[in-house]
Amino acid sequence: MNSVKHISLVFFMVFGCTIAGYTTHLVGGELTYECIGGDQYKVTLKIYRDCGPDNTSGTPFDQHAVVGVYDANGGLVLNTPLPFPGSSRVSITTSNPCLQSPPDVCLEEAVYTGIFDLPPIIGGYYLVYQRCCRSPVVQNITSPEDWGSTLTARIPGPNEGTCNNSAVFTHHPPFVLCVNEAFHFDYSASDPDADSLVYRFCTPYHGGDNSGNAMPDTPASPDINPNNLPPYYQTVHWEPGFSATHPLPADPLMSIDPNTGEITGTPTQQGLFAFAVCVQEYRNGVFLNETRRDFQFKVTACLSNVVANIPGQTSTGTAAAFCSGTTVHLRNSSVNASSYFWDFGDPNTSSDTSGAFEPVYTFTDSGTYTITLIVNPGYSCADTAYSVYELYYPVDCNFPKVPGQCMEENLFSLQAEGTFGLNAVYNWNFGALATPQNSPVINPEVTFSDTGHYLVSLTITESGCTDTHEDTIVVYPSPEASFHIPDFEGCVPFGISFSDSSFAWTDIDYLWDFGDNTTSDLQNPYHIYDRPGTYEIHLQIETDSGCIRTANSKPAQVWVHPLPTAHFWADPTENSILTPVVNVINDASDHTGFLFLMGDNSTYAFDRFEHSYPDTGHYNITQIVWNEWGCTDTAVAIVYIWPELLFYAPNAFTPDGDGLNDLWHLKVSGAKEYKLMVYNRWGEVIWSTNDPLEQWDGVSRRNNTMARNDTYGWVMYLKDINTRSIYRKEGRVTLLR
Repeated sequence: MNSVKHISLVFFMVFGCTIAGYTTHLVGGELTYECIGGDQYKVTLKIYRDCGPDNTSGTPFDQHAVVGVYDANGGLVLNTPLPFPGSSRVSITTSNPCLQSPPDVCLEEAVYTGIFDLPPIIGGYYLVYQRCCRSPVVQNITSPEDWGSTLTARIPGPNEGTCNNSAVFTHHPPFVLCVNEAFHFDYSASDPDADSLVYRFCTPYHGGDNSGNAMPDTPASPDINPNNLPPYYQTVHWEPGFSATHPLPADPLMSIDPNTGEITGTPTQQGLFAFAVCVQEYRNGVFLNETRRDFQFKVTACLSNVVANIPGQTSTGTAAAFCSGTTVHLRNSSVNASSYFWDFGDPNTSSDTSGAFEPVYTFTDSGTYTITLIVNPGYSCADTAYSVYELYYPVDCNFPKVPGQCMEENLFSLQAEGTFGLNAVYNWNFGALATPQNSPVINPEVTFSDTGHYLVSLTITESGCTDTHEDTIVVYPSPEASFHIPDFEGCVPFGISFSDSSFAWTDIDYLWDFGDNTTSDLQNPYHIYDRPGTYEIHLQIETDSGCIRTANSKPAQVWVHPLPTAHFWADPTENSILTPVVNVINDASDHTGFLFLMGDNSTYAFDRFEHSYPDTGHYNITQIVWNEWGCTDTAVAIVYIWPELLFYAPNAFTPDGDGLNDLWHLKVSGAKEYKLMVYNRWGEVIWSTNDPLEQWDGVSRRNNTMARNDTYGWVMYLKDINTRSIYRKEGRVTLLR
């Protein structure tokens, strides 16, 4: 036999113990597989559990389910526990839509899966799962609590076909059958390989026992040799009168179509009955596998409580709530119904029906319609409900925005627009300051008694549907032109900053006329008058929105006065410090007063005068003149008093410290540059200076000692201020102590 690869599980849980005792909660199950390539098969084990009161112990699903894999000779290849993946409720339905199963009937499904590595071997593999025990209330098996269940599947060998897929039942099995009610159910399966499928009732297999081996750790080997004895694929024992093809009392008997898998019949006795359906796969006439679903029928007295009901259109029932147009999403609150027939009552079309649970329908027009719902049509339990719907188009109202107007002649014409019909009712509200305050017409006119922003509302009502639109109307005040200037009177050049104080609710355009043939469009201009005179100022403003107006300010006059003319004669404008005198004559005109500032803190108010300067230098003579309006003018002349080059050289001094004639220096004026050097009889410079104010104290700078009594020569170099000529002067001085 070929080697077997490892096993990988979709879920994994360590199998650590054997269940002691037995349980009676299992309803049935099936074992299938899918070839996923690479010698791998996904094995699926479906187990169904009773979650209702018949499961008296409330036993849950097993935490692991052991699947054994055998070869064709019955040798164990694998023994694999599949972990519990969780469970889900199975919907309980009956084949008769008029009947409902009792509310305490409950069925759960758990789907265990695992991935098995199974390389091809001669004869293929057999998958086996076994579990004990069945419910003790099963009526068609002897001592049912002693019988378990074996689920099997066969993977063909390589000589029969590679990578086979088992057939899989299409629908969950029916759990509830209604007594004395015809039963039909599609028990078909699908096969991914498109193999031929044959359906039949078959006897369930026994598996496990109630003596501590309820879930065998190693499921029993499949019955490959017909001479093998139980428990290999031992079948359950039927009670007298029951068999695989007659699993429960029925008239007509239960039967299964071998080609389609459809089961039909009418059960005649309540109870719990075990059965099995086998689906055999054939490929080219060769048998490959048989999928067996072991299950049970619960035959009970079903309930009939079918009620048709259409919820009302609204909770209030008022037409005002029905204003959403002609498209309706109908609600369905029927009870225990399985099929539906709607008739919307639209007389304008024959396509006003639907079989949907909650259909959406658009009526051809607004109006009042009677809608009919028939549930379970064609059955004895059919029921009918009616509901009257009122459908109206929604009202949509508005009115175009109107531009604002001036207060003086405001009159607004309004017009209602939107979606509404000829029976619409209009309600305009303009407010307390309006005439009229309200209006019921479609196109009203209204005036307002004051400026302001007014909220106008329009409400339109038709067939109980209503809509409101609001907007604001503005009544503007007329613009007013005004301005302010800081001073209306001044002298040439007279500059004025004009300050606008005009008023309007919207933007303003400005035009200033300054009265001197000049204009400006600025809001706050600055203007200079450069000629004397009287000028009349005008401001004109315009608005191009709101209250569209042109407004003029009251004119204002500006007086611009002439200036006096300052002029005088100064002679001479240059003179020596030896004769520092200048003559001044007033020559101003158009003035009422004047004053001369001489530049040396001296002032004069005479038409003619003579002034002597105390020192050399440049002096600004400034004349200030004024007239009767306080306007002034100024004239300036520059006078220069130059220095004369003068010096005095003492011929002796006595530096004996008695405070009398102790120092010697030359007294110089009018010199721009100066240098003095003192020599001894050997021509050596013993003292020098560039400062005409520095004095010699008799100390020889040559050796820093007091010079001896002697006669010394000196040389002086001068550069005068005016000519900048260099002069050389020399002489002698006697030093005595």
